Amino acid sequence: MNGLARLGIRREQAQHTNRLEELQRYWKDEWGASRFNEIEDAESGHLIPYAVCEKIQDLIDEHRAGRLRGSEAAGLFFRTFLDYAYEEEIPRNLLTEWKSARGWFMAHAHLRDSAFEMDASTEVEKHFQTLDDLLYNAASSELDRIRSIDEILEETNG
Repeated sequence: MNGLARLGIRREQAQHTNRLEELQRYWKDEWGASRFNEIEDAESGHLIPYAVCEKIQDLIDEHRAGRLRGSEAAGLFFRTFLDYAYEEEIPRNLLTEWKSARGWFMAHAHLRDSAFEMDASTEVEKHFQTLDDLLYNAASSELDRIRSIDEILEETNG
């Protein structure tokens, strides 16, 4: 659901493992909280070198950007496929249904040891129906655009 609206748009996933490996090369154990003595170090400061702070800030910024991309996916879907220029134009019920379905699928995306609740099939059906309805509307909208372009081409080439 997050990737659908980004078809054709270059996406970059945060590479936390690689970034942490790089950070680990520079990290010194004495900078860790377990070595920090709040009373003794308060006057001199608990300083981490600037270059290491930059790497930590980059890691945090990359993580924040990834979270933001996920939260913007719904708006991007509606702007891309259903001609809403701004998120404020999207009917609240559609946005709420999209976010509800996404949240449900994210919570149930992986196999787990515990059994699903008894009404899981009803929930699955409900959320897939939401997606089906939204995707049908998106496909219909796209088809209308293609037909309009075909009409313009026919008139022009006429």
